[in-house]
Amino acid sequence: VKWQKLLTAILETELAIHRVRSALKSLKAIPTEESLRLLSMSRGTWIDYHFGTWSFLMFSLVEKEMELVNQVEQFLIKPNNPNSECVVCQISKSLVEKKRKIGKIRHPLAHRGKGGTIEGTMNLDSLKDYINIPSPVDWNNILASYEPYRNKWHDYLHKYSTQVLAELYQICEHLNKHIDWDKI
Repeated sequence: VKWQKLLTAILETELAIHRVRSALKSLKAIPTEESLRLLSMSRGTWIDYHFGTWSFLMFSLVEKEMELVNQVEQFLIKPNNPNSECVVCQISKSLVEKKRKIGKIRHPLAHRGKGGTIEGTMNLDSLKDYINIPSPVDWNNILASYEPYRNKWHDYLHKYSTQVLAELYQICEHLNKHIDWDKI
């Protein structure tokens, strides 16, 4: 059971890393007009979808890394290191802070309340024509106003993702130093 939980945590973390990278690549690349037409999407809809997807996937990645740290601590460090609490203390604080920062983007998309896509887009000039929102709502036209922000959003998310991934690899290196592999 120990190895199953630990290996599952590793696998889920690696899969989450792959998904975050895929969301970033999808945000960076815009399909051709013909492909968008076949998907019944605008560029803005594509951007909105992958921006939201990134926020959910990055939040998930940090949660999975927190689980991995817990599994490593519980099964590999704690049994042979009585000071293990000190080993993961700073790591946990850092991951909680990352999760909080990503949550500022994710939570309004996932939960109702203040913020979110609708409230954010209501501040854009493009919605002045939609005061009387037509039925059905043409979200492709509304979300088209996101297109000028795509590069800026992608650059920010890419830099933040790179920082998070670099920290995750440092965490693994740090944890590895506290594992007594000879006693396992």
